[in-house]
Amino acid sequence: MKVITEITRVSQPSVKEFMNEFVYPKRPVIITGGLDMWKAKDWDLQILKEKIGKKEFSFRSEEGTKTAIFSEMIDQITNSNPLSPAPYLRNMDLLKMFPELRDDVFPNISYMKNNWRDHWMWPKNWPEHVGQDLIELFISAKGVAFPKLHIDYWGMDGFIAQLHGSKEFILYSPEDSAYLYPSIDNPLVSTVTDFINPDFHKFPELAKATQYRFELKAGDLLYNPRWWHTTKTLETSITIIMAYWHRENYPVFLDEIKRAYKDCNKIKTYTKVNYFKGLGLMLAKSR
Repeated sequence: MKVITEITRVSQPSVKEFMNEFVYPKRPVIITGGLDMWKAKDWDLQILKEKIGKKEFSFRSEEGTKTAIFSEMIDQITNSNPLSPAPYLRNMDLLKMFPELRDDVFPNISYMKNNWRDHWMWPKNWPEHVGQDLIELFISAKGVAFPKLHIDYWGMDGFIAQLHGSKEFILYSPEDSAYLYPSIDNPLVSTVTDFINPDFHKFPELAKATQYRFELKAGDLLYNPRWWHTTKTLETSITIIMAYWHRENYPVFLDEIKRAYKDCNKIKTYTKVNYFKGLGLMLAKSR
C-alpha cells in the first residue's frame, strides 16, 4: 500500500481559487489562516470549562447515549490515560447544546459562503442531521481514535477546523473504495480496523490503495471532499466539523434522502425530495 505523508497546504486562497482548485476537482486541502476571524481559535479545555461550567449534556458512546456534567467530563479528559481512558466526545451539536459558544464560531468562514445548505430556502430542521445551523463539536484525549474509516453521510463534504491540539488524519480517495472492504450492511463504512499495520493476508486488495496520512495542527482548516477518513488524537484535541454542499456533491445528497426515507410516508418523502431537486436546480443556475 502506498502511503503519502503530505497533503496540499495553502494560505488563505481566495474563494474562487478554492472552488476551482479544490472543490470542483474534489481535492482535499489544508487551509492555513482560515480560522483567524474566530474567537474559537484560542479555545483550550480550561476556556471551555469556564464557558460551559456545570451544564449537563448528552454525548454519543459505543454503548449508546450517555449524560454527564461538562466540567466533570473535561476533568476526565485532562486526566485520561491508557488505564483509565476518557470517552471521546463527538458529533455534539454545538449551537443546540452549547449556545454559550455561538459568538466564538461566527462569522462564518469565507469558504462556507457558497454552502448550499445556508440558503434561506433550505429547510432549517429537515433532514434532522443536516439542518442549517448544525456545527459539530469533538473533544478527545491523547490516543483516542475514531472507531471507523468512513465516508460521511448525506453526500456532504466537510470542513474540519482544528482549534486545539493535533490529530493524525488518514484519507483514501473514493477511487480506492473497491480496495477498502466496505461493509455489506453499510457501504460507507470500511470493515478494515487497522490502517497503520493492516492485515494484508485478510485484506489483500488494500495493498492497491493509496493512503494519505498527515497531521492536522491547531489553527488548520481541512477541506475533505467526501473522501474516506478516520483520525487518531495526537494531543488533547478540540475540533469542529461543518457540512458543505454544492453542485458537485448535491446529486449524492438527493440519493441519500431517497435511501434514508424509503420506508417512510411515500407522499411526504416524494414531496420533500422534489423540493430539494427544485432547490438544487435553482442554486445551480444562480451560483
